[in-house]
Amino acid sequence: MGLYSSLEAYGAYVRPMPYASELGLRILIGGAVREASVLGYRVTPLFSYYSCHGPVFRALLQMNRGKLPEKRDYGFICYCNRCGNSQAFSMGAGTGLEKLLKRMLEESDPRLPFGYIKLDEVASRAKTDTPSISSIMSALHKEGYTASRSHIASSAIKTDCPMGGCIRIAQKLHGC
Repeated sequence: MGLYSSLEAYGAYVRPMPYASELGLRILIGGAVREASVLGYRVTPLFSYYSCHGPVFRALLQMNRGKLPEKRDYGFICYCNRCGNSQAFSMGAGTGLEKLLKRMLEESDPRLPFGYIKLDEVASRAKTDTPSISSIMSALHKEGYTASRSHIASSAIKTDCPMGGCIRIAQKLHGC
């Protein structure tokens, strides 16, 4: 199954990894849980089975009327092709994933253009020290601009303020 066909069929984006069969079972169960919840049922996996002859994916599920429990554990499974390590990232508190998703949501503001501005570049052009992200974002917001941190670069911001405006604000913050 290709990357996009699994997304269409099961709501999961899949990358190649050595334990694809187990991942396939998890995706199958996840798809059943989502479909059942739309119909007002909750699903509990009892047993799952994979056979390479076919391949065959089977899951024994218990269905009950009612909503999914409030406390659910959603997450991501990652595999590093370089080192071979696997890691699961839970959506629970303390993992940083919630923080990342919050930042990405802030970045999705339609007023923000594509790309980001590195604060070191602003400082270099302004001939000042690098301003803190919080101080420059606060100043941008006060002037009516939209701004958020970038999830891609830790010392960068996304803003609808042009570079010239960022330079002026950085200079103002440093008393220039």
